[in-house]
Amino acid sequence: MEVMPDIPEQTKLEAEVASFLKGYSSEMDKLMKTYDADGFDAWSAAYCNADMSIIRPSGNPMTNDMFKGMLASGKIADASSEMVSLDSVKLLGCFSCWPATLPVPPGATAVATYTEHQKFSFDGNVNDDISKFSIVLEKGFGGWKMAHAHRATGQPPKA
Repeated sequence: MEVMPDIPEQTKLEAEVASFLKGYSSEMDKLMKTYDADGFDAWSAAYCNADMSIIRPSGNPMTNDMFKGMLASGKIADASSEMVSLDSVKLLGCFSCWPATLPVPPGATAVATYTEHQKFSFDGNVNDDISKFSIVLEKGFGGWKMAHAHRATGQPPKA
């Protein structure tokens, strides 16, 4: 049996979630620049539960199909998205006291907050936002997937 060194609490969890979110954000950035339906389906299969939901800053919820339709609408232009920081990560439920030195097993649920710098034009309205997100993740045998996300109203970047 391999002996694991002492690791600060949640380091493994934070590394897993940061890796997931970097891929999630990077692949979404590519989709926003050159949208195609097959690319969206591949992104969704890799990063989202089939019944995921996203709450927009307006408060309006979107299902996976609605999100796909918004991206396919042609109303988004000049888009880029970059993850700026992972702000918090917490395991939920019976895994909330999971030892930090152990890999997080399938069946775990986590909530994270992170920050993105997003630039885009939506229906002619230009946005340059520093946006905070909260995201609920579920870990299956294939890794983490988004169950729910909420994007706060973006703030202008500091000069």
